[in-house]
Amino acid sequence: MWELFLIAFVRVNHGPHLKNVNSNYKATGIANVLGNKGGLQISFYLYDYYFHFINVHLCHGNKRFDQRNQMMSDLIRNMKLERQELDPDFFADFSFILGDLNYRMETTYLELIP
Repeated sequence: MWELFLIAFVRVNHGPHLKNVNSNYKATGIANVLGNKGGLQISFYLYDYYFHFINVHLCHGNKRFDQRNQMMSDLIRNMKLERQELDPDFFADFSFILGDLNYRMETTYLELIP
């Protein structure tokens, strides 16, 4: 991936309780090959809780709302780690999606503030 970075830190004293660390990535740029768009994923168990992180860079543009939603859906569906029959966010205790989602607000700041 070109411009995506995802790292998870765990304090040393919690290390003995860390297990099943997995990572994955999916490029969805031009021809679904180039890494300018797509996602990275990290998952692990810590104290028997399943943590799942996805960092994404979705397509931009004011009129591409449906395309962004489809890209996010495809990323989650294609980045399965531990149980291939289920999406990771379905069985994770804690799931985080972050990054450049590229969604646009169709309002001004003053309209949002009561």
